[in-house]
This record gives sequence, structure tokens and C-alpha cells, in this order.
Amino acid sequence: MTQITEALRVLEIDAARWRAVLDTARDAVISIDREGWITLFNHSAEEIFGYSAEEVLGENVKILMPSPYHEEHDDYLHRYRQTGVAKAIGRIREVEGRRKSGEIFPIELSVSEARIGDDVIYSAIIRDMTKHSRMTEELRIRALQQAATAQLGARAIQGDLPELMQETVALTARILDVEYAKILELRPTSEDLLLRAGVGWKEGVVGNAIVDMGRDSQAGYVLRSNSPVVVEDLRTETRFRGTEFLHEHGVRSGVSVVIHGPRGPYGILSAHSTRAGRFREQDVDFVQTIANVLAEAIERDRAEAEGERFRQIAQQRERLADLGALTTKIVHDVGNPLAGLAMLADRLKRRIARDPTQPIETFSEPLEQIASTVRRLDSLIHEFKNFAREQRLELSDIQLPAFLGEILSAWEPEATDRRIDLVLEPGEPPAIRADRDKLRRVLDNLVKNALEAIKAGPGTVRLTIAIPTPEKIVLAVEDSGPGIPGDLDVFRLFETTKPDGTGLGLPIVRQIITAHGGGIDFAALQPHGTAFRIELPCHGPTVHRYIDSAGGG
Repeated sequence: MTQITEALRVLEIDAARWRAVLDTARDAVISIDREGWITLFNHSAEEIFGYSAEEVLGENVKILMPSPYHEEHDDYLHRYRQTGVAKAIGRIREVEGRRKSGEIFPIELSVSEARIGDDVIYSAIIRDMTKHSRMTEELRIRALQQAATAQLGARAIQGDLPELMQETVALTARILDVEYAKILELRPTSEDLLLRAGVGWKEGVVGNAIVDMGRDSQAGYVLRSNSPVVVEDLRTETRFRGTEFLHEHGVRSGVSVVIHGPRGPYGILSAHSTRAGRFREQDVDFVQTIANVLAEAIERDRAEAEGERFRQIAQQRERLADLGALTTKIVHDVGNPLAGLAMLADRLKRRIARDPTQPIETFSEPLEQIASTVRRLDSLIHEFKNFAREQRLELSDIQLPAFLGEILSAWEPEATDRRIDLVLEPGEPPAIRADRDKLRRVLDNLVKNALEAIKAGPGTVRLTIAIPTPEKIVLAVEDSGPGIPGDLDVFRLFETTKPDGTGLGLPIVRQIITAHGGGIDFAALQPHGTAFRIELPCHGPTVHRYIDSAGGG
């Protein structure tokens, strides 16, 4: 009896210890018999699944399983009894459970088997992975959002604000997995907003829809609050009225943030869904971060536009000063030759009056002087007109290899006469957008100057092409001539190395290149020679567009 009593006491202690473990375990512990009926359901199992132990003891464990596990479990137990091949026993698996409420949630499942004689007990330790899965998903989404923000930031540096805005809304909708996203731009009147960019909206809406920003409107509320605004269900919203525009598209939830600027808001960036209660705090942070990136790009674009306007004003002043100097030069250079022409004409008139029968040959020298003077004056007037004329561009796509080949072919006869080699460096440049006639004038001028600098060969004039970035191309005209004096600015009016030059050719060249949004400079070559270097944007001069009070572009 003593031994039996002691054995019972040991069993009671073990049972108490086991009950303490079961009651304090943070994981669910569930046992079933060979047929799948629940025989043990601890306190944590009650908390995790929402059932009391009394509700599930004696029930089939399938009650805790969603499809397809619910339908497959009986067959699985049967096959295991027949074959002894375990699918879950002895392994840790990530599957799904079903709470009493019907909610499906992720679990980590570990199953063991214990045999007592002919009987068998299957025990499972189950960990609720909802928080872990949610955290993992949040980390994944956050990483995705951060990568998207970095992508947009890199794209914002490249300019082209309209394209950037459209990419912004497309990226926002894709990352947040919503049907709609939009940018509302505050118009100069500050009374309403223009739907400047968007995805998901009906055709014809983007670029035309005007959104009111009165006191009852959602847009007005967002701007007045000056902070992110989240709508969980537009049908029950009480802070403002949802616009007919949103209701027409079935919008239920949304997040809107202000696109801030240094002198006030630019507008609003929003994302919308047809599902209620869609947006989390990290989604709001993401949209605000994207709006901040966009605000930086907008401010930079406006600053560049302001700088461009100031630069054009400065250029206009410089141009007016140049025109004044040029006019003075023209008056001087035309006045003297005209006086000489008058003297020659008067002398010819007197000679003819003295002897009308003189042979025509006796007049050849003064007539040639008159013709030469007229040609020089004609050239001077022609270049004056080119310089004074505003450089309006007619842009087209130009295939450079063929274009440069035409130029060299045109100058080949003169180069051959001078014993000078014309060379075009091989390459595969992209097409550029430029004014074909004006770019031809530039290169004709540079090649002509290069040939005249060498005068007579042997010598070489070389055309080269470089592509420093995908957005820019560099053309160079190099010659093996004596070079340009270091103190000479050949782009300044009337600066020239030619005895009979006007000093207008290269200033006109610079005008044309500047009008294309490019630049031109020159440098000495070793041991002698000069290289003129032209940098041009591949896609033509930059054009800044703004939305006026009428909503136009």
C-alpha cells in the first residue's frame, strides 16, 4: 500500500505539473485521438481559437481548420493509419487555422504522436503567427515603398515635370494596390484645383476636371488642415462632402496629402480605393513622402523656369547692346565704301564725258573695284540680317551620320583643291531633334573656318561625335591649322583672325546653338590646331509648361 500511495502521489505531482504547464503555456496545446476527436484543449487554445474547452472537447479537430485542410483531414488520418507515412507529424509547418468567428489566420503547427498500448494520442503545439505575419508583411511593404520612393527620387532629377507627375500617380496606385490616384494642382485663382495627373479615372477626365475647394469640399478640408487626411468610408464621412466625381467612380476610402511648397501648397496627392477602411499609417507616410519628392521636383522646375526667364532677359539686354554696336559698325563700314563707290562712279562718268569712244577694257579695273565693294557690302548686310534676326527654330529629327556626310561631301572639292583631308569619325549616334537648316549653317561655318585656317595642305579637318549622357551629344570640328591667339574671343562681335572677315560668323553660330539649348566653346590642340566643341540636347531645347487660370497648358 505504501508503494501504491507513493506511486499515486508521484502521478498527482506529475499531473499537477502538466496542468501548470498547459495552463501557462503561451502556445495552444491540443490533443486528439486516432479518429480526430479533441481530447485536450488548453487555456491558450481557448484564447487563440475563441472556443471554450467545453465547446470543442469531443468534437472533430476539423472544426479548427479552414479549407482545404477541413476536407482533407479525415483522409489524411486514414492514409497514415494504413501506410504509416506522416505528412505533418514530426515537422514544423506553417498553415492556417480558423477561429470561432470564422476568421482565417496563419499558424505554426508542430504535431507529435504518443502510443499507449494499442491506443494513440496526437498532440499539436500551435503558435498564432498573426502578429508575426503582419509584421513581416509590413516590413515587406515598407521595403517596397522605400524602393519606390528612391526610384521616383532618381526619376525626379531628370526633369520633364508632366511625365514625372503621371509616373507619380501610377507608382502610388501600384504600390498601394488601389484603383485610383490623382494629383490636384492649385490654380492661380486659388479657388479650385485642376486634375493634373491621374490613373484609373474615366477617359477625358485627367487634364480637364476642375475640383471645388470650398468649405464643404474634401479638397478644401485637406488644404485647410495642412496635414494628411484619411477617409475610411466616404458614405459615412461627416467632416466634408464627397464630390460627385468620387461617387461616380465608386470610391469608398482614400488618403490625401498636401504637396507643400516654400510659398504655399502646390496641390494635393491622393490615392483612392473602392474598398472601405483601406489605408494604414505607413501608407499615409508613403504618400506624404512621395508628395515631398514631387514638391522638390516642382520647385526645381519653377526655379529653373525663373532662372531661364531672367537669363533670357539678360540675353536680350546683351543682344540689344550687340545690335547697337553692330549698327554703329554697319554705318561706319557701309558709309566709307559708299563714299568710295561714289568717287569711282564720278571718275568713270568724267572719263566717258571726255572720250565716249574709249574701249570697254579701259573701265575693267574701276568696275571690278565697284563689284568687289558691292559683294563685300552684300555679305556684310546679309550677316547683319542673320545676327539681328531672332533664332526661331523649326525642329525635326536629324540622322547625324547622313547629315554630317552631306556637309563633308559639299566641302570635299575645296578641301581637295587645298590638299586637306576631310575626316568623319565613325560612330552610331542617336538621332537628334534640331533645326536642320540652322545646324547646317553652324557646321558649314566651322568647316569653312577650319579649311581657311589651314589655307593649304597637307592638313586635316576632322568631325567627331561623342555621347557623354543619354540626353546630350557633342559634335566637334578639329583642324590642324596654326590655332587661335590666346587673347582673342572669337564669339565676341567683330573679333576675327581674317583680314577681310566681318567678325559676325561665330557670334551667329553661338546664337543658333544657344537657341537649341546647347553651348559652344573652343580649345587649342597640340602641337597646333583648334577644336570647336558643340554640346546639344538630343531631344531639342527644353520647354517649360504652366497651367494658366483657364486650365490650359
